[in-house]
Amino acid sequence: MVNNHLKRLKAPKSWGINRKEQKWITRPRPGAHSLDMGISLDSAIKYFLCIAKTSKEIKRMLYHKEVFVDAKPRDEERMIVGLFDTLSFPKINKSYRMIIGENRKLRLIEIDEKENNLKLVKIIGKNLIRGKTQLNCSDSRNILVGKDEFKVGDSLLIDLPGQNIKQHLKLEKGSMIMLTGGKHMGDQGKLEGIEGNNIVYKSSKGKVYQTLKRYAFAIGKEKPAVKISEK
Repeated sequence: MVNNHLKRLKAPKSWGINRKEQKWITRPRPGAHSLDMGISLDSAIKYFLCIAKTSKEIKRMLYHKEVFVDAKPRDEERMIVGLFDTLSFPKINKSYRMIIGENRKLRLIEIDEKENNLKLVKIIGKNLIRGKTQLNCSDSRNILVGKDEFKVGDSLLIDLPGQNIKQHLKLEKGSMIMLTGGKHMGDQGKLEGIEGNNIVYKSSKGKVYQTLKRYAFAIGKEKPAVKISEK
């Protein structure tokens, strides 16, 4: 139980769960996201979406390939599902995306079927491999590109499962950003300037703040490239 479960009272604050409902919650396996930025597939289906009531029901769904994460059928209930991952349920024609809500909690919002295969990822590193550039992304995926016009900190809108780059979103003045950490985590706004390791941005409520550059996730130019808010 210690390895597979986690006490609800000790779960990350970013998990939007009822902490006194039960004692334990499924601990996600290490994977593409940190524990703060992801929750187990089992818990996402049971507590965020309420599509199933028990782990037994979820295992049955996974066995029959009724659950897709990032356009691939999944069979591991402890798989970690994190920021901007998409969950699809073809049997009921429903799709969802993981976001950070206004209360700094992870949430799943319903999205249109046409956005099923679209995902935002942030470039967190680069390597040179056999004459090509490998982009290391925020969800642990790697993308090889021939022409290196990308910078660490930029974001990509990709389609899945092919990982083709649909749009390059630069982290620059005027771009739309979402904060993935800090006091204003989950806030969206317009990037006003970059000053070394810090940024200045204007929030959607019109206030100007300064925070760390590493918290900034470019999500679009004039507006978000995909749906990432509850409204």
